Amino acid sequence: MPEMWLCVVENTEKKFFSFSTIQDFDSHFKQSIPRVEILEQNIIDLTNYFLIDDDKINIYDIGCSTGRLLSKVIDKYNPKTNLIGIDKEVNLLQEIKNDRINILKIDLLKSFTFENACIIYSIFTLQFLPIYKRLEILKSIYNGLLKGGAFIFAEKVYSENSKIQDIFTFLYYDFKKESFTEEEIFNKEFSLRNQMKSLNIDENIKLLKMAGFSIVEIFFRQFNFVGFLCIK
Repeated sequence: MPEMWLCVVENTEKKFFSFSTIQDFDSHFKQSIPRVEILEQNIIDLTNYFLIDDDKINIYDIGCSTGRLLSKVIDKYNPKTNLIGIDKEVNLLQEIKNDRINILKIDLLKSFTFENACIIYSIFTLQFLPIYKRLEILKSIYNGLLKGGAFIFAEKVYSENSKIQDIFTFLYYDFKKESFTEEEIFNKEFSLRNQMKSLNIDENIKLLKMAGFSIVEIFFRQFNFVGFLCIK
């Protein structure tokens, strides 16, 4: 067993990771996703191709957390479009200070109807929803988009090749050790076992096409973190 894990397993008092109690989420997010600044800039740049500047049109951010992404859309484009942030974690939603963002405290496992949307974002959110519910949610997203609208989402995926998966996993641990202790890394991995249900790229694309999307393209990849652009 690698030395890194020997020193952690001996500690029986685990501090469980939870989105409902996490402090300074934006910093944690940046320290947890490699090259996330590039990913978010890519998303903002892509937004320009699908944004409809009309107060009758909506943009949704599923799992908006602190509203960071929608705030960047406002700063860059200042659109008339309605900006709607969806999340179920009150501690994150209360960090949203921009009054242009309409906040909806919603659990997507319960029914929700997307309407009149030019863009729907989901950045590392669907991976925390049960796999058996994802097709239903993706169909709702597809139906809520206008023709030519975009679903822009990012997921942590599994590699189909076990050797590549091992390489990417340990490169990711190397990245996280720049900001977190070995104990913190282990405890988060332990906590997420029953929370995060990742798929591989082909499985994600299959679900997207079953939901109705005929155009699906990868626009970002850093190890097992992948960004997809899907057009209705």
